[in-house]
Amino acid sequence: MSAFEDVSAMRTQLAMLCRMPTGRINWPEIDIANNWKPFTVVHPGTLGLFNDSSAWEFIADRLQDGTHVRYKPPSAAYPDHAYELLAQPQDGSKRIYMKVAIRPGVKKLIGISFHYERNS
Repeated sequence: MSAFEDVSAMRTQLAMLCRMPTGRINWPEIDIANNWKPFTVVHPGTLGLFNDSSAWEFIADRLQDGTHVRYKPPSAAYPDHAYELLAQPQDGSKRIYMKVAIRPGVKKLIGISFHYERNS
């Protein structure tokens, strides 16, 4: 098992990077396939829309509160170590899907997705 696969060990580091503006990056600062849309998601705590900063804080909070994290190893199509989270707000509203990634050559945590869960 690589260090990246050990989600328990990575939680603290990932949360720390989420909380550091210099430790994270998302579209449009990096041009990769993404679905980073925090401005379309209602924050369950404030009932206002998320912005980039509050989305990162929300991800960090979910990493620290033990929300299940699914690790996705690098592949030919996606050369990164990805971490997916799905949060169910306490008010019972739609679940929020989040995905962050560590990619070789990029020295910051990449925000890939932040949107409501898709029902497929």
